[in-house]
Amino acid sequence: MRMPSRSFPRRRPTHSPFSPKTIVQVGHNSLAEAAQLAGHARWIGADAISATAPSYFKVGSIEVLADCMAQVASGAPDLPFYYYNIPSLTGVALDMVSFLPVAAARIPNLVGMKYTAPTVFEFQACLELEGGRFDCVWGCDEMLLSALAAATTRDDVASAVGRFPTWSLAWAALGDVGRDDLERYAAYRVGYHRGLDLLRQSGWRGSGYVRWDHPSNRGFLRCLVGLSVAAEAIDERDEVDRLDTFIAQLDPAWDRNTTTEGEALT
Repeated sequence: MRMPSRSFPRRRPTHSPFSPKTIVQVGHNSLAEAAQLAGHARWIGADAISATAPSYFKVGSIEVLADCMAQVASGAPDLPFYYYNIPSLTGVALDMVSFLPVAAARIPNLVGMKYTAPTVFEFQACLELEGGRFDCVWGCDEMLLSALAAATTRDDVASAVGRFPTWSLAWAALGDVGRDDLERYAAYRVGYHRGLDLLRQSGWRGSGYVRWDHPSNRGFLRCLVGLSVAAEAIDERDEVDRLDTFIAQLDPAWDRNTTTEGEALT
């Protein structure tokens, strides 16, 4: 559908301030169309926009890609912009560590990138670039599940955690195979805080349901249950009471016995 050639005023969002943030993907083979889609996303109250590279005529250099994304992002200059790196779809496989600084110099509203490629080492380098300047979001969740499924020892699980340290599910799996109560307690607690970080990034503000029925919540909830069990094992009774109350508030209908390993990520 061709968007009308005009600028869109910013419309007040109609969603609750506690609802997840909405990032609209506006990538298009026509950069002009993509910029107009960005303006429309701004008008309907999106929190941010993202765009893939044009794929019909392949982009062959970092500089050209940065210029393309600058044109798209200019359609909504006051919204955070994420480049959506997905080479398997677009056929554009450039060095993202080199791309981000070049793009940042040309795109004032660039905040980061969604990284959907199996090259974990490059993703890690993007995370660490310029002191963690860019918000880089991992997009190959299935790699974590495969890593955990292949793990046969505690060290295998720890290796998976080292590669995917932001996912609560990995920390829950490490807690499950912890060598003692304290190690289990520590792993579950890290996973709990990682889950809180991701929930807050999604717009959660400390109140409201976080239900087991939503697969993306399960790593976080598993860490909470594991932390409660580990806290009881080290006789931290106040912590057990606090966690049990918190879990009941997050999902009153949830039966904790339904937790199973490897079902989903947080």
